[in-house]
Amino acid sequence: MKKIIYKLIIILAIVITFDQGYGKVCNYLVEHPKGGSGYLDKYICDSTTADILIFGSSKAKNQYDPTILEDTLGMSVFNCGTHGMGIIYNYGRWKIISKRYIPKVLVYETLPVVDYMVRDDNTIFINQLRPYYGKIEGIDSIFWKVDPTERYKMFSKTYQYHSILDYISSYRSSGWQQNGYSRPGNAKLDPKTVNYGEVNYTLDSLKWYYAEKFVKEVSSKTKLIIVASPMYSFHTDHGGLTMIKKLCKQYNVPVIDHFCDSEFVDNPELYIDMAHLNRDGSVKWSRLIASELKSEIEK
Repeated sequence: MKKIIYKLIIILAIVITFDQGYGKVCNYLVEHPKGGSGYLDKYICDSTTADILIFGSSKAKNQYDPTILEDTLGMSVFNCGTHGMGIIYNYGRWKIISKRYIPKVLVYETLPVVDYMVRDDNTIFINQLRPYYGKIEGIDSIFWKVDPTERYKMFSKTYQYHSILDYISSYRSSGWQQNGYSRPGNAKLDPKTVNYGEVNYTLDSLKWYYAEKFVKEVSSKTKLIIVASPMYSFHTDHGGLTMIKKLCKQYNVPVIDHFCDSEFVDNPELYIDMAHLNRDGSVKWSRLIASELKSEIEK
């Protein structure tokens, strides 16, 4: 019996040693990226001092060209949009950045189905925040709110840094998107491929909890502007958009709504797919929103 216990202790010690060593290696990779998404993420969180930050999901990343915005606004702009990431992730990113500096303006491109509605497992929105767990005040509680068991799972560094292949890729990469903008291609949408399917319009209480926290906290520290860019064939407001407008009114936050803009809706020449503009659409949108942002900022 003593031999069995002794062997179990040895095995446990080996597992713990491996786990902690794995964590140190991954932390080094995260802290020393040379390119790719890892470098961009680290630059956004640790280095950018742009006057204006663009937040949101892929609609932000693919549609807001900082070069065009800067020409109109006369201020530096950095695009912090991240593919597939909604309000839960973006609240975490705000907590990280705001510990270091506060931008003069934060523009949030909202996509209601991602930001406020029930859609996927909400743990997808915390995966990219894992390297900051235990390092930035306010990050840990997001994990616990999304999934209470994360409080215990995150003791394991192997679990925390399970995206090691991504870290290795960024460590070995060289190029990165220097203003954060992901320039879309010139492909044009084939209207025959448009199929929205069944969209769930049920409010996600957890997402809405962070939407309220985001609007309240950001607007108390800087100029926050919420923007809804157009979708290909939406002709009426999404329920989530109506709700965010009410919330923003409560905190005196301007909302620029082009969700159903007739200049874009049903125009396949401007879209790659039903949600995302192509390069021509992105240029047109960036010029339009730049002038409207300028008006709001100068108020």
